[in-house]
Amino acid sequence: AMTIFREEFNVKFVVMFVSLLFVKIFHWLSSDRVEYIETSPNVTRLAHLRVCTLMLVLLSLDVAFLQYAIAHTLKAGPSVLLLFGFEYVILASRVVT
Repeated sequence: AMTIFREEFNVKFVVMFVSLLFVKIFHWLSSDRVEYIETSPNVTRLAHLRVCTLMLVLLSLDVAFLQYAIAHTLKAGPSVLLLFGFEYVILASRVVT
């Protein structure tokens, strides 16, 4: 799918790709932390609060990037941001479930 938008490979694309990887890594870390909390016998309220806060921050980042992708697509037409938008939808749905 990336070959369709090969003329759009520029610095903006690299920044968006690196930010997607950065956010995706934090999603993986949060899911690991949730699994740890589910299996740990003694979990404090502070640990629950920290995990919930992290998940809310990740969800808000996903929604912000998705809104940017949608607004840019509506203004300028289809671009590589469609792929990023779909990735952020997948990440946001994983946070909610």
